[in-house]
Amino acid sequence: MHRRQKRAAQVGSASKAEVHAACPMSAPPPKADIAGANRHARFGPNSDVLWDLCTGYGVLFSKGGLMRNFAVAIILAASVSLAHAGPKEDAGQVVANWGKAFTDGDVDAIAKLYAPDALMIGTLGKEVLTKPDQIHKYFDIALNRDKPRTAKLDSSEALVVDENTVIIAGFDTVTGTRDGQQIVAKGRVTFVIAKRGSNWLIVHLHRSPLPQT
Repeated sequence: MHRRQKRAAQVGSASKAEVHAACPMSAPPPKADIAGANRHARFGPNSDVLWDLCTGYGVLFSKGGLMRNFAVAIILAASVSLAHAGPKEDAGQVVANWGKAFTDGDVDAIAKLYAPDALMIGTLGKEVLTKPDQIHKYFDIALNRDKPRTAKLDSSEALVVDENTVIIAGFDTVTGTRDGQQIVAKGRVTFVIAKRGSNWLIVHLHRSPLPQT
């Protein structure tokens, strides 16, 4: 049996109760009964999508066959896509936010991405920064010269140490503008990102210039 057909058969074997269980709105009333903000307040911001999927499933389920399989597959796929991304993706988002804050020249935003006990060695740094005010001062200087500036991670690898710790190492490009000319600095960078409470924060960053040869 073709993989896709086999998967459809497996999904199609799910009962109506199992599919409704995947939906946060078990046996919802007609869509017209709960609309707009009231539905959002009761079922959350994703209720518009889930509502259509759940109520649509009630119609398609009775028709059986391919349409039944299709409806079940869509609902289960939606439940997966709305689920928590995972440590690797969460850590990657922190790095993306770091790059955006750098490019925006937002000193406060980039400093807030670091944990209170974070350690940092900046490009060409000659000391380990250990305090939030040191990190803030570093970026206050770095982001307010050679503007406009950009920072982009060109390539990277991620290591999930455990569910609360991720290491991301790679190569980046930082640009700036000096005397009307763009300057480009290639570098090697390592982020250690850890979950503190409900937030993912940088606990260590080290960047150094990429050798010319």
